[in-house]
Amino acid sequence: MSHEAEIFKKFKSRLRARLLLAKMSIETAHTQIGEAKDFLEKFARGIFSRNEVQKFNETIDQLIKECSSPIDPFLTEIENLETATWQELFELQEKYLKIHALSHDLPSNIQNVLNEIYRQYAEKASKKLKIPSKAKRSIPSTPNPIEKYSTPSLTAMKAAIQRFWLEYDPKKPPAQKEISNFIADMLKEPSRNRMTDELARAIKPEGL
Repeated sequence: MSHEAEIFKKFKSRLRARLLLAKMSIETAHTQIGEAKDFLEKFARGIFSRNEVQKFNETIDQLIKECSSPIDPFLTEIENLETATWQELFELQEKYLKIHALSHDLPSNIQNVLNEIYRQYAEKASKKLKIPSKAKRSIPSTPNPIEKYSTPSLTAMKAAIQRFWLEYDPKKPPAQKEISNFIADMLKEPSRNRMTDELARAIKPEGL
């Protein structure tokens, strides 16, 4: 095997391995996307408007579309390539670097969208609950029209308020981790997660 052919073989092998790593990043992002879309489907109704849900979905779909589409065709191109000039090798490397930048940023970009969904959801849900700036020590006896409205997450938040905040000791307030775990149990989540942390934070009295 000539020196040039050996260099090309090593280059092709490294490039293929790097593309497969990029593809793994895309698959990680797909898992995050499934989490986001599942959350929007299960919990968003009544908190987010239809337009807000559509906007989140469009943002997520656009991120994955921009990144995932070039990888499989590029892998096929590399597999079918038998030889290449130095200029072609340089162009392939440049093409890979663009894909790498996209795939490297995608999981964190998707995570940012997820965090924004959870933040907005918790904020809107807490407003629907009309949580006061300081938790009251007794449950109002007068009927509250908002009690007629409910979603699984609102029910969990109401239960958490009653359990942890209505009679809490200001010198020893409940831990956010404990509240998040309680909300996760109420929602039948496997464990506390970013969403339950946000919901727990949303019902925390101001000043604590």
